[in-house]
Amino acid sequence: MASYVIIGAGVAGTTAADTLRKLDPDAEITLIGHEVHPLYSRVLLSHYVEGKIERDRLFLKKPEWYLENNIVYMSGIDVLEVDTKNSFVRTSEEREIPYDKLLITSGSEVRLALDNMRGISYFRTLEDAEQMIGCINSVLTQPIHERRAIVAGGGFVALEYINILAHFKIPTTVILRSTGFWSRSFGVEAQKILQRHVEKQGVQLLTNQSTFEFLGTEDFAGVRLLDGTKIKAQMIGMAIGMVPEVDFLKSSGIKINKGILANEYLETNIENVYTAGDVAEFYDAIVERQFVMGNWTNAQMQARAAATSMADGRTKFELVTSYSANLLGKDIVFVGDVSREHADDIIQKRVDEENSTEIFVRDGRMVGAVLVGEVKERTKLTNAIRERQTYRLEVKG
Repeated sequence: MASYVIIGAGVAGTTAADTLRKLDPDAEITLIGHEVHPLYSRVLLSHYVEGKIERDRLFLKKPEWYLENNIVYMSGIDVLEVDTKNSFVRTSEEREIPYDKLLITSGSEVRLALDNMRGISYFRTLEDAEQMIGCINSVLTQPIHERRAIVAGGGFVALEYINILAHFKIPTTVILRSTGFWSRSFGVEAQKILQRHVEKQGVQLLTNQSTFEFLGTEDFAGVRLLDGTKIKAQMIGMAIGMVPEVDFLKSSGIKINKGILANEYLETNIENVYTAGDVAEFYDAIVERQFVMGNWTNAQMQARAAATSMADGRTKFELVTSYSANLLGKDIVFVGDVSREHADDIIQKRVDEENSTEIFVRDGRMVGAVLVGEVKERTKLTNAIRERQTYRLEVKG
């Protein structure tokens, strides 16, 4: 009887446990999670903060599900060490849990500020969401003309903050280190479209701000920019990036770069050790590059592929990742590999005052695309990347 251990009980880990149970009804499956909750939807957290759904609707699994599927769920537990020579993991309870095959889906954690004042907010977990609700309520107790929030960062989490703060009609200042939103993926035109869009809706956008200083002692009171400008505010949403959670693997022998290195089968360099989700720096067989891809769908699909490889033979992971966001009503879509650094060429297929489409090309073929505004080409661009079309060919419908 096989013994499977999964580190990380988010969407990737839970999906893998579910898949393993279906493929191997008699196996021992142990799922170890840092959080104390059953699986919940991170995608719905913003709706919870805005009061659009009740807390109970966040949860995708009930505690009984783990029992019914004979999955040992160790919640609120950290893994301190992975011993790949002797095939066990050591937990914060000082238990050693043996495995025949191990899957690491530990995910990523937010970059933290050095200060720890009231009013500094993060947005990754359910606890973060509940703390954010407290921060927002505190802002709303202020006189209307004094209310202000700050958002630091220009990626997905920053957009969630901007949308949530707009929902509560809280004036917002966004501070970016770079020239605009998603500067590693978007060209100048797309960045300007988004800047005009948010500014029309009253959001103040400050670009090229390499650093800033917090104001306040116990309570956050604003920031001081490098040029000395002070911006008063009652809360700040820190959206300055995510870091794959890999510190517990330092002595494991598992190769790590930005994330856990894995091939197209999601196998690490250590036999019988696999990875999936936000922590995996996998080889994408379609775009032919090693990279980390953090989104909900990718985590689910990787988990299914990894679990199938563990229980039922090697299964290659092949998926053109496509994911979307919305910024104050403006649609944004990313398809495939959208790293400007790794593209040989970037073709501006469409640009006007409201819309932008850029095609990313490497080795003569399409590997990625970013769309702002009008996103109806999403499907055919996804198909073109999957079919490894060259950028000179007409994209098939």
